[in-house]
Amino acid sequence: MRRFILISLLVFHCFACFAQGAFEDYKIYQLENNKYAFTDLQGNLIEKLGTWDEIEYFNIYRRQLSDREFVAVWEDSKEYYLDTLGNAYRVAHELSDPPNSKIQALDLYDHKQRFDTFPMEVLQYPNLQVLIIDGHYRDINNFTTLPAEIVQLKALRFLSLRDGSLSTLPDNLDALAQLQTLDLEGNQLATLPESITKLQNLNTLSLGANHLVTLPESLGKLQNLNTLDLSLNRLTTLPESVTKLQNLNTLDLSSNDLTTLPESIAQLKNLERLVLDRNNLTALPESF
Repeated sequence: MRRFILISLLVFHCFACFAQGAFEDYKIYQLENNKYAFTDLQGNLIEKLGTWDEIEYFNIYRRQLSDREFVAVWEDSKEYYLDTLGNAYRVAHELSDPPNSKIQALDLYDHKQRFDTFPMEVLQYPNLQVLIIDGHYRDINNFTTLPAEIVQLKALRFLSLRDGSLSTLPDNLDALAQLQTLDLEGNQLATLPESITKLQNLNTLSLGANHLVTLPESLGKLQNLNTLDLSLNRLTTLPESVTKLQNLNTLDLSSNDLTTLPESIAQLKNLERLVLDRNNLTALPESF
């Protein structure tokens, strides 16, 4: 029987995973050939996650987003982002001239340049599937508008523009047909374009800590949506169509101005987590 040596269990819960599952369910082991792999909590090898020269060790002082969505792994001195389905994306942390066509993930969180406008150089990466331009104390993503040209990234599956200054989104957003995760938490969005409701492959939509007062009535068209975060906004009501999100597992409505919930909310048969604290609710629907 192959022997494994336990080296660490420093993994975090994935609240809004790009892929199904969570890295908290795995351990990192060193194999006899000095490669590293993942096992479940019982020590069984997770073959779909592969073996690697190195696997990143997490700590609480690192940025939370990518540490939750992806694990950084290395093979032949090349860094990849690995999701829980075993998809590995060759990653870069800065823009290059000319762009490297092999790059599938751009994570510009630690980029030293401040982006006062959206970096159009990103569009020169034809195989890009993961794009992360999260803000932090240096206000990296200070741009207020996401350009319509973003839809040139036809293969994009994961887009995160957290903690920035975005106030408007393009009307053609639905052209990002492959998009599965859209994280716009911590921006200045007051409205959403109807096009966002046409992203049929979307399973995670994070809109917390914006300025949303209303939502598109057609939000219920997002039939594959699994996680919807609307916390820390200014919502007073929910569109009735929200109750048509039959695959919804998590709905966070905390810290809004809601006084009532739709009576038909009980139609969300797959809902497992509903967060309602810090609203103005005085009663729950009878359908509960």
